[in-house]
Amino acid sequence: MRWWPGSPRFVLAVLGVVLVAVLGWVLGPGAAWVLEHFDGVRDLAGKDLAAALDAVRGRALAIATGLIALVAVYYTARNAATARRTFELSE
Repeated sequence: MRWWPGSPRFVLAVLGVVLVAVLGWVLGPGAAWVLEHFDGVRDLAGKDLAAALDAVRGRALAIATGLIALVAVYYTARNAATARRTFELSE
């Protein structure tokens, strides 16, 4: 399969880069933005703010882990199907 704009591999590669960039942002300075705009939490300070930011970062990591697991399951199923077809053709 070729790598040109519009191809499925190219689109998946761009989506992967965007997701990694968003994850990096949320794990850094974006955690406070997510906390304020998505969770509606304002006026926290000290330990409460740190705990809330850690919760946001934990959710982001859990979502990223789930997405990685879905991609792994997809490729595992795809490789199993390819191996099955190869075995059937070799008989």
